[in-house]
Amino acid sequence: MENYECRRKVYLPYAIAEKHLFGRDDCGKWLPYMSGRRAICVATKAEAARSFAVLLDSGDPEATEAARESQDRLREFAGDWPTS
Repeated sequence: MENYECRRKVYLPYAIAEKHLFGRDDCGKWLPYMSGRRAICVATKAEAARSFAVLLDSGDPEATEAARESQDRLREFAGDWPTS
């Protein structure tokens, strides 16, 4: 799998990424960013999309809101991501 570092800073609040995404192997890698206040993704476009789907389906209102905000940003830069 080819990883892609998010140069456009598609990120989530660290606590949300830690709770819902860390340790999953189908969502790419979410890494600490800005002293652990945020998490930044290293993933393919498909993995990032899966991350947002997990958050949107989580039933956690904060996770859902964060996913929607980050997903909008992901759409802005979708052309910068590998597709697989």
